[in-house]
Amino acid sequence: MRAILLIAALCAPLFNGCAGLIVPNSTNATTKDTQPPTVSITAPANNAALSGTVTLTATASDDVGVVGVQFRVDSANVGSPVTNLPYSYAVDTTTVSNGAHTITAVASDAAGNASTSAAINVNVNNAGSTAPSISRRSFKILDACERLRARRKPGTAIAASNAMIATTIMISTSVKPACLV
Repeated sequence: MRAILLIAALCAPLFNGCAGLIVPNSTNATTKDTQPPTVSITAPANNAALSGTVTLTATASDDVGVVGVQFRVDSANVGSPVTNLPYSYAVDTTTVSNGAHTITAVASDAAGNASTSAAINVNVNNAGSTAPSISRRSFKILDACERLRARRKPGTAIAASNAMIATTIMISTSVKPACLV
């Protein structure tokens, strides 16, 4: 029995699973391992709001042994399969878009049997991770700042008329131009 388990442990990493691995049963007859592992996600919780780095965690078991758990976000593999307990993987949520996502885990055994966990729904919200939009108003502010800098002599304050232009920009756009900071 130990020799077969050793073969199973060596076979899986070398040959990407050993489909049809034969294991002895209690009556000394041999049977094929056809039972897939069971797997469930334990973290994060269903409908959780996520941001930053989050650890995905799953539990998995099999009648012969689990060789790995692959985490997936929206059906795409995240990282490499986790082969050691605890089955967990840290994910940087800024690598996915803000909004709703589905997380699953796939457990596999040495015989090539695999099963997928129930899906966990999460909502990613990384504040400030979206690229700022640039509008025509932004360009007008930048242009006004450049004109203010060009009119100003080094080492002197902005002239009253230029300050009035800048104040008008702030009032009309409710944005303080960077040149006044």
